Amino acid sequence: MAIDYDQDIAPLRQQYFPMIAGDKGFDQAMKFRQETIMPMQLHTMKLEQHSMSMRQQDIAYENQKLSLQKARKAAQNQNDALEYRPRIDSLINGILDDDTLSPLEKSEEIARGQMAFAPQITHSPAISNIFGAAFKVIGSQISAEDKVELDKAKDLIIKQKEQKDFIDAITFAVRSGDEDLVNRMVLEDGELSLNDEAYQSGVKATKSTMVANAQNTKRQGQEADRKERFENIKNFYETVSAFESVAVTDITKRIGDGPAPIPPFKLSPDDKPVLGSVLAYLDPVEYTTSKIQGLISSSSDVALRRLVLDLLATKMAALSPIVESKLAGAYGD
Repeated sequence: MAIDYDQDIAPLRQQYFPMIAGDKGFDQAMKFRQETIMPMQLHTMKLEQHSMSMRQQDIAYENQKLSLQKARKAAQNQNDALEYRPRIDSLINGILDDDTLSPLEKSEEIARGQMAFAPQITHSPAISNIFGAAFKVIGSQISAEDKVELDKAKDLIIKQKEQKDFIDAITFAVRSGDEDLVNRMVLEDGELSLNDEAYQSGVKATKSTMVANAQNTKRQGQEADRKERFENIKNFYETVSAFESVAVTDITKRIGDGPAPIPPFKLSPDDKPVLGSVLAYLDPVEYTTSKIQGLISSSSDVALRRLVLDLLATKMAALSPIVESKLAGAYGD
């Protein structure tokens, strides 16, 4: 299909190189931008700011509603917990008044009751104070021997809590891939158990997975960037390849009855700035403005066009995906 310059080439040139439209066209575009586009953009920004302000007010309102709901929920939970007050009072008084139980046994029973009513204790400071007062009463009744046993039980509870905190912390470190922290935690007591080795193995696997995911994401980003750059270079190549010679055969130079000699390739006045812009895009460091102007003035049109096409072809080859040769397998893995 024949290429129409006005429909196929000119729009591409205007899309990638708007400055070659000429001073008049540029001034008209800038005037239109200042008088029409920029006021519209300013109005749009004001609308967006207003919308954002309204959104922030909505969020603040929702936060207030959420805080109120939380407060109501907390009050409801506390009221629900206080409904258990008679049962708790009966339980504690029954344990404290039971002469068949030793002080240590009373403490154990109170602790069991504390566990049974843990949800109510969480929502009601008053109920929590009741259990605390019960422990104080029992503490005043405990003999020296019983107090030693109670201290052991408390130490056990503290140790179990510390062990739970340790498990929670090291589990978080494993999931975060923090290998140094995991190693310091498992070696803190100077011993390396099977569980410690499992934590070390787990954090290594997590870290390996995180590194692999990061590398995969980086590769995907690089591949997307390569494809975009390749398509841009390809479009430039197709545009430059479509440039046609505007030279006209001079019929006065015919020799005898033979055909007129083929005129040398000649670019249109609008095409040379396009080639200069492509050179600047390909390598702005190598092809400065002065160097581009020198090439345009000193090089023939065909040589200038060929230089740009060769550079574009080289860039496309460099950005093309690497395809392994089918013959590579014939020479070993």
